[in-house]
Amino acid sequence: QQILSAYSNEGFDGKNGHIGKTIDYIINNFRRKMIIFIITDMKGMASITEAQLKRLICRHDVLFVTIGDADITGGKSFDVDTGRYIPSFVSGSKKLQRIERQYKEEMRESNNKKLVKFGIINADIDSEDNIAQQIIELLERHRHASIR
Repeated sequence: QQILSAYSNEGFDGKNGHIGKTIDYIINNFRRKMIIFIITDMKGMASITEAQLKRLICRHDVLFVTIGDADITGGKSFDVDTGRYIPSFVSGSKKLQRIERQYKEEMRESNNKKLVKFGIINADIDSEDNIAQQIIELLERHRHASIR
């Protein structure tokens, strides 16, 4: 409870918070070795610097869970920030679908390369159907990595 209170006092703000600030807080305030789960979307993962990852893994075991972003194309998509549905001429555009798919794939590859470079185990979760199985597999990979 004290940890959460101190974290809250630092001014971190929900969906508008910056994950880099959170990681810096962990690096600077948690000295005892812990297993840290970082749950973020692809954009949040991309914003974490290699220097932050390097400092974080020196002190802690780190596991990443990357949540796939919802598609803005291919159906009825709701924009949480505006509180409205995305217009059908945008969500139905085949060209935007290709661009979106390519952008997400490039970001996923870049993020995975960064994690592999530092030996960080991660799980990519794109649907609710496989959350439990993905987390179990993540923990199993962490356990086997720790044995070596």
